[in-house]
Order: sequence, then structure tokens, then C-alpha cells
Amino acid sequence: MVIRFARPVREDTGGHFLTLPMEITKTDLLKTIAYLDDAAKIYDAMSKPRHRWRAVLIRRLNIKLKKLLEDGKD
Repeated sequence: MVIRFARPVREDTGGHFLTLPMEITKTDLLKTIAYLDDAAKIYDAMSKPRHRWRAVLIRRLNIKLKKLLEDGKD
């Protein structure tokens, strides 16, 4: 699976974007998902509302990563 990330170039070169291929394996993605699940559990256990909101955002990111993983299986 190849995921392309765009990174900005200096403004004096026109400010265009370069796309660089980056190889991300299925194992890397699974480890990232597991790490983010653990992080969401930790943030959810904290008492402040901003930490709970952070847990919600992490879970949403996990959903996107899981969909990316499923799309890559085709």
C-alpha cells in the first residue's frame, strides 16, 4: 500500500506541493490503530472534558484508518 503525503515547499519556489511516495505496511497501520485505541482509553479515563473530547477525536481518526486499511485489501 502506498500512501502519498503532500508537503509544502518554500514560498520563494512558488509555494507548490511535492508528493512523495511513502510505503506504509499493513503491520504499521495495525500497530498505529492499536496505539491510538490505547491512547483513547487513557484520555477517556481523565476527568476534564477536553481530554474526553480528545478521546473522541482519536476514535474518529481510528475509524478513518480502519477504512483505509479495508480499502487497501482490495
